Amino acid sequence: MSQFRVDEVLPSKSGKAWRVRTGQTWYNAFMDSGIEACVGKLIEAEIKTSEKFGAGIQKYKVVGETTQSQGQKPTQAVQNAPRGTNDGEMRWLPMASNTVAHAIAAGLIKDPTDIKVWVLATRQAIDGD
Repeated sequence: MSQFRVDEVLPSKSGKAWRVRTGQTWYNAFMDSGIEACVGKLIEAEIKTSEKFGAGIQKYKVVGETTQSQGQKPTQAVQNAPRGTNDGEMRWLPMASNTVAHAIAAGLIKDPTDIKVWVLATRQAIDGD
């Protein structure tokens, strides 16, 4: 039996089975298994591999809820932290990084001096300044 967290459950292309993702690994599961209700939960599963369908979950049982340390949502304290506190001070930085990367890829940033405008705009959008 393998133990893992169910990250995502999607219908297969044919709609006759579930596709279950845990991390970077995908498994098949029967439509009537009830696995779709286990998203975000820790399960212990019996995995069987077939040549035709690949790895599939034959049976499982829920062994617990996942914890915050396993990569779930950020805590309310960080989400609601006022600007200037250590926990929330730079909460806009990851979004600014992504925004700049997409602007470069789209050809909107042609010179390093253009980056500052995009970073400041992102910070203003997040912090409201």
